[in-house]
Amino acid sequence: MTWETGFVTQVEIKRLATQVVANISVTASTDDILRLCIGMALAKDLMDSDLVSLLAEVGTRLGLSLVV
Repeated sequence: MTWETGFVTQVEIKRLATQVVANISVTASTDDILRLCIGMALAKDLMDSDLVSLLAEVGTRLGLSLVV
């Protein structure tokens, strides 16, 4: 995040997605993945649009559709 402006860059979203994917277990359910993404978004004080971007990036990396 560019902390001065509050805008989250695509690079930051990709970095957070990498962290999420690295921290999930092999047996994680979709709900577990969503909880981890939401927890990450809350911890980083992301806006709703940034959470959607994070979910889309994580979903792409895992071959899942997390965003409708």
